[in-house]
Amino acid sequence: MFGSCELSLEKKRNLVRLIKSGVPVKLVCRTLKISRSAYYRWRKNKPIPLTEKYRSLKRAVRAIIRRHPKYGYRRILDDLDQKDTVLNHKTLKKLLKIWHFELLRKRKKPRASGIEKILKDLKEDANLVKKLSEIKPFQVIYTDFTKIQCLAGTFQLIPFSDHLTKRIIGWSISPHADTANALAGYRMAKKYLHRKKISLSNVIIHQDQGTPFKSYEYVGALIKDGISPSYCLHGARDNPFTESVNGHFKEEYLDELSQAKTFEELKSMIKKKVRDWNSSRIHSALKGRNPDKFIRDILKI
Repeated sequence: MFGSCELSLEKKRNLVRLIKSGVPVKLVCRTLKISRSAYYRWRKNKPIPLTEKYRSLKRAVRAIIRRHPKYGYRRILDDLDQKDTVLNHKTLKKLLKIWHFELLRKRKKPRASGIEKILKDLKEDANLVKKLSEIKPFQVIYTDFTKIQCLAGTFQLIPFSDHLTKRIIGWSISPHADTANALAGYRMAKKYLHRKKISLSNVIIHQDQGTPFKSYEYVGALIKDGISPSYCLHGARDNPFTESVNGHFKEEYLDELSQAKTFEELKSMIKKKVRDWNSSRIHSALKGRNPDKFIRDILKI
């Protein structure tokens, strides 16, 4: 069930208290709902195999798959989350393989869309950013979803960030990492570019190949506005700027955001934090300036 590194403070205290009071190991394990082998491994400070650590979860996952055989790992995670069971997606994938539960699923692979076929044919050429020898202001905008957890639940934030100025020019947040959320963030970014009189025909928006970014609605909106969509071929490895922005944003503000008690409160807090990121926070890459000051002083726009 757990090793020393996974042992919660509460269970650790209970374990020590029960052992010191002379309660037999068998009864201690039964009380804390752990196996005796797990207890002895904890005593020896040895890591616990995944199958043993998550043994109590196996029945719940099997029941979800039998009820919904077409569920993928994301919807399985959502179902578990509704039952107050938090699990990393990488761990779930490993468990599904170990338990051979992937064999229970009878989900047919969806037929590739026209956009997916084009991206497959383009391969490396789908990444327009790699072809640029020099990137001008507001020429390349990066985007991706990042998870925000707070007292109100788990939500998906999608910022649109400029490569050169580091400014978050648009964003949106929703319970879902879907097309509607992506389009809401894009529309905010487009309004900012219009205010700065940036020609959209010179703009590239770079993202990974997640389903929302390959939808006809999202791609159609970009192309209709004259924007060139660019795609990673190797996920986060091809989109390090976005990973950096999302990572630094959460590192800076997540402690406060995590205390939001409602979605509306979280949305209001993010609005303030984005304003702070753009107008107050110093970025070393901008020579000690915040993005808005850099845009005024250097770019004169």
